[in-house]
Amino acid sequence: MYLIRVARNSPVERQESGISSLKLKYNRILGYFLEVTKANLNLVPDHFVRRQTLVNGERFTTDILNEKEIEINNASEKIVELERELFLKIRSKAGEATGIILDLCEVIADLDVLQSFAFAATLHGYIRPKINSRGLLKIEEGRHPVVEANLPPGSFIPNNLSLSSSGNFFVLLTGPNMAGKSTFLRQTALIVLMAQIGCFIPAAEANISLTDNIFCRVGATDNLARGESTFLVEMNETANILRSATDKSLIIMDEIGRGTGTNDGLSIAWAVSEYLLNYVRAKTLFATHFHELTDLKYKHLVNLSMEVLEKEGEIVFLKRVRPGPSDNSYGIHVAKLAGVPEIVIIEAAKMLSQLTTPEKAHQSLKSRQQSDGRDNLKEDHGEQPLLFSTAQVIQEEILNIKLESTTPLEALNRLAYWQNEIKKQV
Repeated sequence: MYLIRVARNSPVERQESGISSLKLKYNRILGYFLEVTKANLNLVPDHFVRRQTLVNGERFTTDILNEKEIEINNASEKIVELERELFLKIRSKAGEATGIILDLCEVIADLDVLQSFAFAATLHGYIRPKINSRGLLKIEEGRHPVVEANLPPGSFIPNNLSLSSSGNFFVLLTGPNMAGKSTFLRQTALIVLMAQIGCFIPAAEANISLTDNIFCRVGATDNLARGESTFLVEMNETANILRSATDKSLIIMDEIGRGTGTNDGLSIAWAVSEYLLNYVRAKTLFATHFHELTDLKYKHLVNLSMEVLEKEGEIVFLKRVRPGPSDNSYGIHVAKLAGVPEIVIIEAAKMLSQLTTPEKAHQSLKSRQQSDGRDNLKEDHGEQPLLFSTAQVIQEEILNIKLESTTPLEALNRLAYWQNEIKKQV
């Protein structure tokens, strides 16, 4: 502190008063003061002003001490004022060089983007695409840059795509959920975007036409704040695409019509497809679960599907795009993979077999309505298999237990519980 430093280095008061033990102290009530013991009270000079009397002595102040204390108390205000003056000076100097600073920021931003492109291309093995204005979009072994980055190296399955304004410009993509349809759609849009902004792309080879817009209708979202349902949001986005897209645009549409009834949804998806084919003529990837759309016959339309391996009632998603439509949605298989109870899976398979013709479907639904569906869900199919084994559950609990907050008694109880669970499985 300033006052303590003055008191230590300037023995003026000690010399004038003859009090060798004179001390400068501070507390929040009195502020700064001089403390004199009882033995030296007879030496206190006249200019000392008494502030407080104690058992062992008294506390005093002086005019000089009061002045210094006021200076210290006002120092914070002076600091703020000095800071403000310095800030205004710096701002004024910077304002004189605004043009240079902005130009420098733009150059640094460009360098930052370009070095990021170079780093990503080197790290992930991207290649330089060819750019054309002929309406050709050809991608060999294209990959999704984000999905690939979150998978083990080499595990992402690449896919090819070839579209042309004068040839096949409309892809009707079918296949089950989890097979990779949405990933294929999104990776195509990302590859085109990356190529057009001057970035290398995740592919083995590519020739990409200049694109005026990329339109996306993917996902299921609503807008509750504006009172818009999922289906209304879907239709708003679809309307914007149909009105705004040109033959130089890229469109990706994922499951148009799924937010309403089956017949309405199919009708809308069919009409949208025909409009895109006949009027917009943009390069389009149209993913759908409406297999009836594969009956569309247009010379510019090509049917593609996600390859699935089915063996002994089990399915494996190969994540590869193959020519031709899908022959099955594999919805029940996906439900089984998701852990839906076995009794529900069995009844769903029965129902599916009964819905193969309209006559059988009507008869089956009528009989189930009469029985309320309860007789069909009797648990006579054996014990439902667990989604995770006991060992997996216990392992997960052990990995997530907080050792630092677990008492010895709690630990013993958990061990006893795990032991009993394992014994049940033996």
